[in-house]
Amino acid sequence: MQEDLTRSLGTSLAVYGILFWNTSTELTFILDGDYLDQGFVHPANGSATISYDVPMFVNDSLSWGTHTFTMMNGYKSLAIFDYMDYR
Repeated sequence: MQEDLTRSLGTSLAVYGILFWNTSTELTFILDGDYLDQGFVHPANGSATISYDVPMFVNDSLSWGTHTFTMMNGYKSLAIFDYMDYR
């Protein structure tokens, strides 16, 4: 699965998700066409816990302007996008 999110004029971006602790989550991020070294990995641990408002990507040092953000999940990985905050 791939989500492309384009937002205008901002210098800060935070992406939040929902985690099911009994399922693995592995995310890769692309910002303005460049793959980022920063990823998100959460291995399954067998717990039935569900966590909301989990910060999966945060960058508060973007240049002012329009940015394109892409989030891709890994093989056999569950990624649930909750919300995005950009300023």
